[in-house]
Amino acid sequence: MDSLDVVPISRVQATQRAGRAGRTRPGKCFRLYTRLYFESQMPDAALPEIQRCGLAGAVLHLKALRLPLDVLGFDFLDPPSRGALEEALRRLYITDAIDADGDITPLGRQMANMPLEPDLARALLAAHKLRGPPAQRRPGRPAARPTAPRPGPAGARRHRAHARPRRR
Repeated sequence: MDSLDVVPISRVQATQRAGRAGRTRPGKCFRLYTRLYFESQMPDAALPEIQRCGLAGAVLHLKALRLPLDVLGFDFLDPPSRGALEEALRRLYITDAIDADGDITPLGRQMANMPLEPDLARALLAAHKLRGPPAQRRPGRPAARPTAPRPGPAGARRHRAHARPRRR
């Protein structure tokens, strides 16, 4: 599963956050780093998210648009590396979301409709196929059976009879 890594903020982001302090009423901005770090070590600008995360989901959604798009030649605002796009296409091909020509498959359309990463959507669809539709499922055993009967009112009375008397 893909996840976004926690990265330090950039100088641009730090300046923007400081500008928000006191915008609507008096406020202060406390920075938890030194001036030396801010001026010499902090990156000028952060990498865009599209360049830091997996692209399989985004590529699958582009393929699902039913438009003649070349994903490798698509005009992204902040273009990811060609290697990242090729890796996304490879992952989609392995999960049967696209065919050898790069066209989306019916399974890929189902995966695109799910709010999951393509790998997880594929696993969920495969699990559903193994179990079959609800009409074909056999009723299963209960997950847990009680080992002893629950005490009823008689059992509760017996328990109270052996309990220590209350102190007053």
